Amino acid sequence: MKRVFVCAGANYAKSMNINKQAVLLGRKLAREGAVYVQGGCEMGLMGLTLKGFMASSNNFEIFVPEHYYRINSAGLIEALGKFKDKITKTAGEGERLKKIIACDEIVVMPGGLGTLEELLYSNETKRALEHDKKITIVNIDGFYNGFLSQIEQNKKEGLTLDEYLHFEVVNSVDELCFKEKTEDKEK
Repeated sequence: MKRVFVCAGANYAKSMNINKQAVLLGRKLAREGAVYVQGGCEMGLMGLTLKGFMASSNNFEIFVPEHYYRINSAGLIEALGKFKDKITKTAGEGERLKKIIACDEIVVMPGGLGTLEELLYSNETKRALEHDKKITIVNIDGFYNGFLSQIEQNKKEGLTLDEYLHFEVVNSVDELCFKEKTEDKEK
């Protein structure tokens, strides 16, 4: 089974389409038999994806840095109910970030600074040959257009080279596929 780490916001988006796409992502991951992995939140886009996934599957993992667990675990524990044992506390953010690249694939939904951190960490560790995982940004309603424009400006200034970029961009959850290919299973 493919383990997919989802980077997403801990808050809801003002765009109802972005919120809807988060739920659809959870459902799609469950329907295609993936293991859903996230950084530890039952709120916002992460919560919507988790709820969408849990409606059909309990095959998920959640990694929460100790500090965040101490200050904000009650809601997560309540949301998970009998599945609260799927929470793993990490010593800190650095250890949690390493869990991202241990997955088979990384999907980046809209989010805040933490989501950008996860995207950049995934890209830079792939660039450093620490992993070879697929990284996909879901640019719903042009959410990441500003970020992508900044990258184009960096390239224009010679500060970012094409070979530094290790992610692809899609515009909706419908464009994602988590089913394992036959040849992947044979390896």
